[in-house]
Amino acid sequence: INDLNAGTKPDRFADDTQIAKSSDDIKVITETLNRDLNNVANWLSANKLTLNNSKTEYTIINWFQEKAQS
Repeated sequence: INDLNAGTKPDRFADDTQIAKSSDDIKVITETLNRDLNNVANWLSANKLTLNNSKTEYTIINWFQEKAQS
């Protein structure tokens, strides 16, 4: 997986791989993650590998805080 497209930078630990993004704009995150997932799909196909869908998940973490009303 070290030879993925330069724009996709996965984090790895043991045999797990993750792609994480952060932004204040959900549209930016969506576009970037979709591009990265397409890069991963292309890499898997080129290397004759498949993704284990039962071990694949996503998590959305929202750090949004409402301003206190005075």
